[in-house]
Amino acid sequence: ASQMKLANRNEQQSIMERERLREKLALRGQVHGESHIAPSNLRRSNKSSNTPKTPSSSNKGFKPSHPRGRQVRAAFRGQSRSPSAPRSPSPPKGVVVPSAPAVNKHIEDDASSSSSSRSSPTQDLDVPSMPKGLSSFQSLGELVTALEPVVAAYPAAKISGADAVGAMNRIKRLQRKRGTEAALYGRQAALMKTLGALVLGEMERMPGKLLSLAVNAVAETRGHGPLLEAASRRARWLAHEDPDSFDIQAVAVILNGFARAGIRDEELFSALGGLACRMAVEVPEEFAAQSVSVVVNALAKLRIKDVALLNAMAQVALTIKASDFSAQSVANILNAYAREDHHHKPLLAYMSSVLVQLPPEAYQSRHLSVSVNALAKFGMRDERALKFVEEAVLARSPAALDVQAIANLLNAYGKLLGADTSLALLDHLAAAI
Repeated sequence: ASQMKLANRNEQQSIMERERLREKLALRGQVHGESHIAPSNLRRSNKSSNTPKTPSSSNKGFKPSHPRGRQVRAAFRGQSRSPSAPRSPSPPKGVVVPSAPAVNKHIEDDASSSSSSRSSPTQDLDVPSMPKGLSSFQSLGELVTALEPVVAAYPAAKISGADAVGAMNRIKRLQRKRGTEAALYGRQAALMKTLGALVLGEMERMPGKLLSLAVNAVAETRGHGPLLEAASRRARWLAHEDPDSFDIQAVAVILNGFARAGIRDEELFSALGGLACRMAVEVPEEFAAQSVSVVVNALAKLRIKDVALLNAMAQVALTIKASDFSAQSVANILNAYAREDHHHKPLLAYMSSVLVQLPPEAYQSRHLSVSVNALAKFGMRDERALKFVEEAVLARSPAALDVQAIANLLNAYGKLLGADTSLALLDHLAAAI
């Protein structure tokens, strides 16, 4: 007990000596016109003054209503300024003396809580917020300019995971649509990097649909490998623990994103493929022609052979009306099953019939060539489909045919018709070459 009293007495003496030193410095500063912090006893004696007090910059953030807090802070400040000063005796065992960081943290916590309670609405208005209606931006430069101050002010500026994903997708869409000017490239890349890091931090809370949009935003952008790895883990977990978080569109977008990125993640494809098979049985009406074509095309791109998923997608495709298919979805489905070498006769027959029901001008040359080439791979000689493609090719300029389309057409008609191939078609392809 006597040792404790001695330690406390020494500590109080040290604090009083530093207070007297600060008072002398303050009085000396007043004489020479300098701006020093007034000691605590002088501030208390000026309470009755009518002159408004201005908080000193060195006392910024500290509440003047805690004299004990000022004394402790002054004591630690004095220790840091006078390293050669004699140190107070160490307290005996069992006596815990708070460290300077701990005391300062306690005081700063009080200050932050009080300053937040005193903040005015005008201060909140100074913090930029995410622009509304990102889809209304038609210029990449305008979008980048609107987003930069918000991202720079984060975390003071509130940016949710959904906000970041939406901004990244809009940047990607405008970049693909209008290209990126050289002056904007660095700024856009910096924005995508920062927003991607924010999305990565929110990954463990993302539902399946938002997760699919995040994957779509960065699938073709370099430097987002960690985000895609985290997205794969999250998607696999959701597929088992919260499958209702997905719809088939989200599943298709994630698989397509990894295919576009060239990442052959078999565990991810197995988890989401199994989920898609369940959906095909339980909710086949939710499938559209586009989602079927995207799923099977992702498998074909990465050369992942999932027979169960291919059969499930074929069964669903047979239930979709011909008018709901686009030229691209017809071509992608036929091409995917050909590349996977999966001969599903009912599907091939149905897609061949859908092929001729769409207007010829709806097809690009590539769509026509890969469709007829897929039929040729399986030896399916559908005279009606072959005649439709021939007429569609003859109706367009030879300049509209690229080298790959010409090669596919010659290969398909050579296999299926051989010498019976129309001379008009051969002359047209020769002119294109």
